[in-house]
Amino acid sequence: MKEEMKEEWMDKYTLQEGEPTTENVLAIDMARIRPNPFQPRREIAEDKIDELAQSIRSCGLIQPIVVRRIGDGYQLVVGERRYLACHRLGWKKIAASVKTLSDNAMATIALIENIQRENLNYIEEALGYTNLMKTCSLTQEQLAQSLGKSQSTIANKIRLLRLGDPVRTKLLVNGLTERHARALLKLDSEEAQIKMLHEIVERGLTVSQAEKRINRIQESRGARKTNGKAKPIIRDMRIVLNTIREAVAVMQSSGLYPEVDETVEHDYIEVTIRLTKEMIESRVVGHKEKAAVAVKTSKER
Repeated sequence: MKEEMKEEWMDKYTLQEGEPTTENVLAIDMARIRPNPFQPRREIAEDKIDELAQSIRSCGLIQPIVVRRIGDGYQLVVGERRYLACHRLGWKKIAASVKTLSDNAMATIALIENIQRENLNYIEEALGYTNLMKTCSLTQEQLAQSLGKSQSTIANKIRLLRLGDPVRTKLLVNGLTERHARALLKLDSEEAQIKMLHEIVERGLTVSQAEKRINRIQESRGARKTNGKAKPIIRDMRIVLNTIREAVAVMQSSGLYPEVDETVEHDYIEVTIRLTKEMIESRVVGHKEKAAVAVKTSKER
């Protein structure tokens, strides 16, 4: 099932042999090339562009960039850093392979190229995933299958986008890790997250130290909210899981069989329960058929 899903998606959004494409390497006026609107990478280190420019100055442009035609010009698909380096060298024209690509294929190629080359930071990667899901109408599971990643990996990345722009910027500017970012998600306000960020930076807290500090803050706030009254805490997550499984069992006993995906990590448990429209509609039809049989039997009697 998952392999069929992956093949169906890849067939739909990537180029296949025999598709009509234009793949000629041309010397194109650089002024006619527009940026890639689907580029997931937001920033490029200036020193990396300088290094690449020096390499191109010495050895030439070994690999052409990839563009597609749009209007009376072109749009960059792959090779943004090469384009910027050549522009920095003062080139007027650049070697480019011209292809015919849909928006969906273009967005897919841009994201996959950056992920494979590890060019993206964790926020850019999360934004790239959400943009690709929106552009190509994909679920997290479909995207995970197509990229060869687990669904929980995709979900964890996308969850980072719950952080506001000021928090994301401070994380990246200060070189903090993705695990630092995930720890901040436990705080319920942007003000608290930024305050914690300042503390992490000023004290040079590791992820483990930051998590312990955040847990103490939450425990302190929880104690104040209860006004001295004891508040029950479920420390054994097996109780939570069993409760969820019992709820699923109730659905199954009523004729609904949802898809259940459990992910257990060291700092959280994620349970996804998926009911498709087809499941619900077939259940409704089944009820109607049983009701019709019951009425018919009653009349015959």
